[in-house]
Parts: sequence; structure tokens; C-alpha cells
Amino acid sequence: MENALVKTKLIKVQRSFIINTSFVRAINGNMIELDNGKSISISVNKKEELFRFLGLKQ
Repeated sequence: MENALVKTKLIKVQRSFIINTSFVRAINGNMIELDNGKSISISVNKKEELFRFLGLKQ
């Protein structure tokens, strides 16, 4: 299933959360702030993958 998500804007950021990167407002440390005001923690193991997915440098 995770391989299918690569073709979309969805990415798993921890065991319990898959986010749509279109709605990411900010990344602060290990937290993602979404457009709806919610904050979600990023798994240490998924942070590098998230930055690569978004084309960002850490």
C-alpha cells in the first residue's frame, strides 16, 4: 500500500498517520502543521523520507 501512495501526494509520517502534503503549512522540528491548524508529530524514521518526498533539505 505504501508503494501506491508514492504516486500521490500522500505520505506516511508515523505509524498512525498518513498526510496529504498539499495541506502542509509548516514543518517545525519533528512537528507538521496542517492548513486546518492540527499538528502531527513526524516519526524519526520517517522525517528524512518526508523531506526527500517534499524536495527539502534538513
